[in-house]
Amino acid sequence: MLTRTFLRPTHPGFHSGTQARDTTRPQARGNRRRMRHPRRKRRGSLIGGMLYLLVITVVIIGLYGLYNGMMNMLRSNQLQSQLTRAVAIIERYHSYTGIYANESLLGFLDGEGFTDQEFAETAAGGFNFRSPYGTDITIQGDERNFIVTVNDLPDSACKKAALAFQSSGSGLDGLVIENTPVVLPMTEIAVNGACNNGTNDVALTF
Repeated sequence: MLTRTFLRPTHPGFHSGTQARDTTRPQARGNRRRMRHPRRKRRGSLIGGMLYLLVITVVIIGLYGLYNGMMNMLRSNQLQSQLTRAVAIIERYHSYTGIYANESLLGFLDGEGFTDQEFAETAAGGFNFRSPYGTDITIQGDERNFIVTVNDLPDSACKKAALAFQSSGSGLDGLVIENTPVVLPMTEIAVNGACNNGTNDVALTF
Protein backbone atom coordinates (compact mmCIF):
# COMPACT_ATOMS: atom_id res chain seq x y z
CA MET A 1 0.00 0.00 0.00
CA LEU A 2 1.34 3.41 -1.04
CA THR A 3 1.44 6.30 1.39
CA ARG A 4 1.72 9.96 0.47
CA THR A 5 3.84 12.29 2.44
CA PHE A 6 2.62 15.87 2.78
CA LEU A 7 4.92 18.66 3.86
CA ARG A 8 3.52 21.39 5.96
CA PRO A 9 4.18 24.97 4.96
CA THR A 10 6.33 25.29 8.03
CA HIS A 11 8.50 22.36 6.98
CA PRO A 12 12.04 23.38 5.79
CA GLY A 13 11.59 21.56 2.48
CA PHE A 14 8.30 23.20 1.62
CA HIS A 15 8.31 25.77 -1.26
CA SER A 16 5.15 26.74 -3.04
CA GLY A 17 5.17 27.48 -6.78
CA THR A 18 4.01 30.98 -6.04
CA GLN A 19 6.93 31.60 -3.75
CA ALA A 20 9.38 30.25 -6.30
CA ARG A 21 8.01 32.52 -9.00
CA ASP A 22 8.06 35.54 -6.69
CA THR A 23 11.70 35.02 -5.82
CA THR A 24 12.93 34.44 -9.38
CA ARG A 25 11.11 37.22 -11.22
CA PRO A 26 12.60 40.12 -9.27
CA GLN A 27 16.04 38.62 -9.81
CA ALA A 28 15.49 38.52 -13.56
CA ARG A 29 14.32 42.13 -13.61
CA GLY A 30 17.31 43.11 -11.48
CA ASN A 31 19.63 41.39 -13.92
CA ARG A 32 18.07 43.28 -16.83
CA ARG A 33 18.54 46.59 -15.00
CA ARG A 34 22.17 45.82 -14.25
CA MET A 35 22.82 45.05 -17.92
CA ARG A 36 21.75 48.58 -18.92
CA HIS A 37 24.16 50.39 -16.62
CA PRO A 38 27.34 49.94 -18.73
CA ARG A 39 25.53 51.45 -21.74
CA ARG A 40 24.52 54.49 -19.72
CA LYS A 41 28.07 54.93 -18.48
CA ARG A 42 29.47 54.71 -22.00
CA ARG A 43 26.91 57.22 -23.27
CA GLY A 44 27.73 59.58 -20.42
CA SER A 45 31.46 59.23 -21.06
CA LEU A 46 30.98 60.02 -24.78
CA ILE A 47 28.94 63.17 -24.07
CA GLY A 48 31.46 64.28 -21.45
CA GLY A 49 34.32 63.79 -23.89
CA MET A 50 32.53 65.79 -26.59
CA LEU A 51 31.86 68.65 -24.16
CA TYR A 52 35.51 68.61 -23.09
CA LEU A 53 36.68 68.83 -26.72
CA LEU A 54 34.22 71.66 -27.36
CA VAL A 55 35.54 73.64 -24.39
CA ILE A 56 39.16 73.06 -25.46
CA THR A 57 38.34 74.19 -29.02
CA VAL A 58 36.68 77.39 -27.79
CA VAL A 59 39.66 78.14 -25.52
CA ILE A 60 42.16 77.59 -28.35
CA ILE A 61 40.21 79.85 -30.72
CA GLY A 62 40.00 82.53 -28.04
CA LEU A 63 43.72 82.36 -27.31
CA TYR A 64 44.54 82.49 -31.02
CA GLY A 65 42.40 85.59 -31.46
CA LEU A 66 43.97 87.19 -28.40
CA TYR A 67 47.47 86.40 -29.68
CA ASN A 68 46.71 87.89 -33.11
CA GLY A 69 45.26 91.00 -31.49
CA MET A 70 48.31 91.48 -29.30
CA MET A 71 50.73 90.94 -32.19
CA ASN A 72 48.84 93.39 -34.39
CA MET A 73 48.93 95.99 -31.62
CA LEU A 74 52.68 95.51 -31.16
CA ARG A 75 53.31 95.84 -34.91
CA SER A 76 51.19 98.97 -35.23
CA ASN A 77 52.99 100.58 -32.27
CA GLN A 78 56.32 99.65 -33.82
CA LEU A 79 55.24 101.17 -37.14
CA GLN A 80 54.26 104.42 -35.46
CA SER A 81 57.66 104.65 -33.78
CA GLN A 82 59.46 103.73 -36.99
CA LEU A 83 57.72 106.46 -38.99
CA THR A 84 58.17 109.23 -36.44
CA ARG A 85 61.87 108.38 -36.16
CA ALA A 86 62.36 108.39 -39.92
CA VAL A 87 60.58 111.74 -40.35
CA ALA A 88 62.64 113.31 -37.56
CA ILE A 89 65.89 112.09 -39.16
CA ILE A 90 65.01 113.46 -42.62
CA GLU A 91 64.01 116.82 -41.17
CA ARG A 92 67.20 117.00 -39.11
CA TYR A 93 69.41 116.52 -42.16
CA HIS A 94 67.51 119.17 -44.14
CA SER A 95 66.84 121.68 -41.39
CA TYR A 96 69.40 124.15 -42.74
CA THR A 97 68.39 124.29 -46.41
CA GLY A 98 64.79 123.09 -46.29
CA ILE A 99 65.31 121.69 -49.78
CA TYR A 100 64.62 118.03 -50.45
CA ALA A 101 66.20 116.61 -53.58
CA ASN A 102 63.78 115.05 -56.02
CA GLU A 103 64.96 111.53 -55.32
CA SER A 104 64.78 108.79 -52.72
CA LEU A 105 65.90 110.02 -49.31
CA LEU A 106 66.28 106.59 -47.71
CA GLY A 107 70.06 106.94 -47.69
CA PHE A 108 69.79 109.43 -44.82
CA LEU A 109 68.47 106.58 -42.62
CA ASP A 110 71.62 104.52 -43.08
CA GLY A 111 73.44 104.10 -39.77
CA GLU A 112 70.58 105.61 -37.76
CA GLY A 113 69.88 102.52 -35.65
CA PHE A 114 67.15 100.77 -37.60
CA THR A 115 67.18 96.97 -37.43
CA ASP A 116 68.18 94.78 -40.36
CA GLN A 117 64.53 93.75 -40.71
CA GLU A 118 63.55 97.42 -41.08
CA PHE A 119 66.39 98.82 -43.16
CA ALA A 120 68.85 97.13 -45.50
CA GLU A 121 71.05 98.01 -48.44
CA THR A 122 70.30 96.34 -51.77
CA ALA A 123 72.81 94.72 -54.13
CA ALA A 124 72.31 97.62 -56.54
CA GLY A 125 73.41 100.12 -53.92
CA GLY A 126 69.95 101.34 -52.97
CA PHE A 127 68.05 100.81 -49.76
CA ASN A 128 64.93 98.96 -48.65
CA PHE A 129 62.85 100.31 -45.80
CA ARG A 130 60.16 97.93 -44.60
CA SER A 131 57.29 98.18 -42.15
CA PRO A 132 56.66 95.62 -39.37
CA TYR A 133 54.01 94.15 -41.71
CA GLY A 134 56.66 93.35 -44.31
CA THR A 135 55.50 96.08 -46.70
CA ASP A 136 57.59 98.76 -48.40
CA ILE A 137 58.12 102.27 -47.08
CA THR A 138 59.43 104.91 -49.47
CA ILE A 139 60.63 108.46 -48.73
CA GLN A 140 60.72 110.68 -51.78
CA GLY A 141 61.94 114.25 -51.94
CA ASP A 142 59.90 116.87 -53.79
CA GLU A 143 61.98 120.07 -53.49
CA ARG A 144 60.07 121.90 -50.75
CA ASN A 145 58.52 118.73 -49.27
CA PHE A 146 59.13 115.04 -48.83
CA ILE A 147 56.56 112.26 -48.97
CA VAL A 148 56.57 109.12 -46.80
CA THR A 149 54.49 106.35 -48.35
CA VAL A 150 53.66 103.11 -46.57
CA ASN A 151 52.12 100.43 -48.76
CA ASP A 152 49.52 97.74 -48.08
CA LEU A 153 48.76 98.41 -44.45
CA PRO A 154 45.83 96.68 -42.72
CA ASP A 155 43.10 99.00 -41.51
CA SER A 156 44.26 99.19 -37.89
CA ALA A 157 47.87 99.96 -38.89
CA CYS A 158 46.66 102.55 -41.41
CA LYS A 159 44.88 104.41 -38.62
CA LYS A 160 47.92 104.18 -36.36
CA ALA A 161 50.27 105.52 -39.07
CA ALA A 162 48.05 108.50 -39.84
CA LEU A 163 47.17 109.42 -36.27
CA ALA A 164 50.85 109.39 -35.29
CA PHE A 165 51.02 112.84 -36.94
CA GLN A 166 47.68 114.19 -35.76
CA SER A 167 49.13 116.93 -33.56
CA SER A 168 49.57 120.37 -35.07
CA GLY A 169 53.31 120.34 -34.35
CA SER A 170 54.04 117.17 -36.33
CA GLY A 171 54.85 119.11 -39.51
CA LEU A 172 52.34 117.14 -41.60
CA ASP A 173 51.21 119.11 -44.68
CA GLY A 174 49.15 116.46 -46.47
CA LEU A 175 47.59 113.03 -45.98
CA VAL A 176 46.30 110.70 -48.69
CA ILE A 177 44.91 107.26 -47.83
CA GLU A 178 44.34 104.90 -50.75
CA ASN A 179 44.08 107.85 -53.20
CA THR A 180 41.62 109.67 -50.91
CA PRO A 181 42.84 113.00 -49.51
CA VAL A 182 42.08 113.57 -45.82
CA VAL A 183 41.40 117.16 -44.80
CA LEU A 184 43.82 118.59 -42.24
CA PRO A 185 43.75 118.97 -39.34
CA MET A 186 42.68 115.35 -39.44
CA THR A 187 40.04 113.89 -37.15
CA GLU A 188 39.92 110.34 -35.90
CA ILE A 189 36.51 109.89 -37.52
CA ALA A 190 37.86 110.92 -40.91
CA VAL A 191 40.87 108.60 -40.59
CA ASN A 192 38.69 105.67 -39.51
CA GLY A 193 36.47 106.26 -42.53
CA ALA A 194 39.42 106.39 -44.92
CA CYS A 195 41.25 103.35 -43.50
CA ASN A 196 38.58 100.81 -44.38
CA ASN A 197 39.89 99.17 -47.54
CA GLY A 198 41.38 95.99 -46.08
CA THR A 199 44.81 97.07 -47.32
CA ASN A 200 45.73 100.73 -47.54
CA ASP A 201 48.50 102.86 -49.04
CA VAL A 202 49.22 105.82 -46.76
CA ALA A 203 51.05 108.88 -48.12
CA LEU A 204 52.24 111.50 -45.62
CA THR A 205 53.59 114.82 -46.94
CA PHE A 206 55.89 116.94 -44.75
